[in-house]
Amino acid sequence: MLRAILLCTASLCLASHPAPRQSPDRLPQSERQQVLQLLLDLPDLQHFYHADLPGRLPVKLQTDAFVTPGLPLRKFHQPVLLLSARQLRQRGSRDYLHLGQLRRRQDTLDFRLSYAVEGVLAEGKLIRYANGWRVGRYSVVEQ
Repeated sequence: MLRAILLCTASLCLASHPAPRQSPDRLPQSERQQVLQLLLDLPDLQHFYHADLPGRLPVKLQTDAFVTPGLPLRKFHQPVLLLSARQLRQRGSRDYLHLGQLRRRQDTLDFRLSYAVEGVLAEGKLIRYANGWRVGRYSVVEQ
Protein backbone atom coordinates (compact mmCIF):
# COMPACT_ATOMS: atom_id res chain seq x y z
CA MET A 1 0.00 0.00 0.00
CA LEU A 2 2.77 2.43 0.97
CA ARG A 3 4.60 1.59 -2.26
CA ALA A 4 1.50 2.39 -4.34
CA ILE A 5 1.12 5.75 -2.59
CA LEU A 6 4.77 6.61 -3.18
CA LEU A 7 4.53 5.65 -6.87
CA CYS A 8 1.36 7.68 -7.30
CA THR A 9 2.93 10.71 -5.58
CA ALA A 10 6.05 10.46 -7.73
CA SER A 11 3.94 10.20 -10.89
CA LEU A 12 1.94 13.28 -9.95
CA CYS A 13 5.11 15.25 -9.25
CA LEU A 14 6.60 14.31 -12.61
CA ALA A 15 3.38 15.02 -14.50
CA SER A 16 2.98 18.46 -12.96
CA HIS A 17 6.37 19.68 -14.23
CA PRO A 18 6.78 20.22 -17.98
CA ALA A 19 9.81 18.84 -19.78
CA PRO A 20 12.80 20.99 -18.91
CA ARG A 21 14.32 23.26 -21.51
CA GLN A 22 17.54 21.95 -22.85
CA SER A 23 20.47 24.26 -23.30
CA PRO A 24 20.95 25.00 -27.01
CA ASP A 25 24.71 25.38 -26.58
CA ARG A 26 24.91 21.69 -25.71
CA LEU A 27 24.19 20.76 -29.30
CA PRO A 28 27.16 19.20 -31.08
CA GLN A 29 29.22 21.62 -33.16
CA SER A 30 27.95 20.08 -36.40
CA GLU A 31 24.33 20.79 -35.41
CA ARG A 32 25.14 24.32 -34.25
CA GLN A 33 26.81 24.92 -37.62
CA GLN A 34 23.72 23.60 -39.44
CA VAL A 35 21.35 25.73 -37.33
CA LEU A 36 23.38 28.90 -37.84
CA GLN A 37 23.75 28.33 -41.58
CA LEU A 38 19.97 27.91 -41.83
CA LEU A 39 19.50 31.22 -40.01
CA LEU A 40 22.02 33.03 -42.22
CA ASP A 41 20.24 31.64 -45.28
CA LEU A 42 16.65 32.54 -44.30
CA PRO A 43 15.10 33.53 -47.64
CA ASP A 44 13.32 36.65 -46.31
CA LEU A 45 16.55 37.97 -44.78
CA GLN A 46 18.68 37.94 -47.93
CA HIS A 47 17.91 41.37 -49.37
CA PHE A 48 18.76 43.04 -46.03
CA TYR A 49 22.41 42.00 -46.25
CA HIS A 50 23.05 44.47 -49.07
CA ALA A 51 26.13 42.53 -50.11
CA ASP A 52 26.71 45.11 -52.84
CA LEU A 53 27.45 47.90 -50.33
CA PRO A 54 31.06 48.58 -49.36
CA GLY A 55 32.10 46.97 -46.07
CA ARG A 56 29.14 44.60 -45.83
CA LEU A 57 31.21 41.54 -46.71
CA PRO A 58 32.21 39.34 -45.18
CA VAL A 59 29.04 38.93 -43.13
CA LYS A 60 29.75 39.29 -39.40
CA LEU A 61 28.11 37.33 -36.58
CA GLN A 62 28.58 38.07 -32.88
CA THR A 63 29.89 35.15 -30.84
CA ASP A 64 28.29 33.82 -27.66
CA ALA A 65 27.81 30.44 -25.95
CA PHE A 66 26.11 29.05 -29.07
CA VAL A 67 28.05 30.92 -31.75
CA THR A 68 31.60 29.85 -31.04
CA PRO A 69 34.81 30.65 -32.92
CA GLY A 70 35.77 28.06 -35.49
CA LEU A 71 32.29 27.24 -36.80
CA PRO A 72 32.58 26.87 -40.59
CA LEU A 73 29.86 29.26 -41.75
CA ARG A 74 29.70 30.84 -45.20
CA LYS A 75 27.69 33.59 -46.82
CA PHE A 76 28.08 34.97 -50.35
CA HIS A 77 30.91 32.50 -51.02
CA GLN A 78 32.98 33.90 -48.14
CA PRO A 79 33.61 32.69 -44.59
CA VAL A 80 31.44 34.45 -42.02
CA LEU A 81 33.46 36.49 -39.51
CA LEU A 82 32.70 35.35 -35.96
CA LEU A 83 33.55 38.25 -33.65
CA SER A 84 33.08 38.87 -29.93
CA ALA A 85 31.23 41.97 -28.69
CA ARG A 86 34.61 43.42 -27.75
CA GLN A 87 36.06 42.82 -31.22
CA LEU A 88 33.00 44.39 -32.82
CA ARG A 89 33.36 47.48 -30.63
CA GLN A 90 37.09 47.74 -31.38
CA ARG A 91 36.38 47.59 -35.11
CA GLY A 92 33.49 50.02 -34.83
CA SER A 93 31.31 47.48 -36.64
CA ARG A 94 27.58 48.05 -36.77
CA ASP A 95 26.77 45.66 -39.60
CA TYR A 96 26.71 42.37 -37.72
CA LEU A 97 24.12 39.76 -36.87
CA HIS A 98 23.30 39.04 -33.25
CA LEU A 99 21.66 35.80 -32.19
CA GLY A 100 19.46 36.83 -29.31
CA GLN A 101 16.92 34.61 -27.70
CA LEU A 102 17.44 30.92 -28.47
CA ARG A 103 15.32 28.37 -26.61
CA ARG A 104 15.42 24.65 -27.12
CA ARG A 105 12.62 22.30 -26.21
CA GLN A 106 13.23 18.73 -27.31
CA ASP A 107 13.25 18.87 -31.13
CA THR A 108 12.54 22.58 -31.63
CA LEU A 109 14.57 25.76 -31.36
CA ASP A 110 12.88 29.14 -31.02
CA PHE A 111 15.19 31.85 -32.31
CA ARG A 112 15.56 35.60 -32.51
CA LEU A 113 18.18 37.03 -34.86
CA SER A 114 18.76 40.76 -35.28
CA TYR A 115 20.62 42.84 -37.83
CA ALA A 116 20.62 46.23 -36.15
CA VAL A 117 22.25 48.19 -38.97
CA GLU A 118 19.15 47.45 -41.07
CA GLY A 119 16.70 47.50 -38.14
CA VAL A 120 15.68 43.93 -38.90
CA LEU A 121 14.49 41.19 -36.56
CA ALA A 122 13.94 37.57 -37.58
CA GLU A 123 12.01 35.32 -35.21
CA GLY A 124 10.80 31.78 -35.63
CA LYS A 125 11.26 28.13 -35.06
CA LEU A 126 13.63 25.46 -36.30
CA ILE A 127 12.54 21.83 -36.13
CA ARG A 128 14.81 18.81 -35.83
CA TYR A 129 14.02 15.83 -38.05
CA ALA A 130 15.87 12.54 -38.34
CA ASN A 131 18.03 13.96 -41.16
CA GLY A 132 18.77 17.34 -39.55
CA TRP A 133 17.27 20.74 -38.73
CA ARG A 134 14.74 22.54 -40.93
CA VAL A 135 13.24 26.01 -40.84
CA GLY A 136 9.70 26.08 -39.50
CA ARG A 137 7.56 29.19 -39.29
CA TYR A 138 9.41 32.47 -39.09
CA SER A 139 9.00 36.15 -39.77
CA VAL A 140 11.38 38.95 -40.68
CA VAL A 141 10.27 42.46 -39.74
CA GLU A 142 11.80 45.91 -39.94
CA GLN A 143 11.63 47.75 -36.65
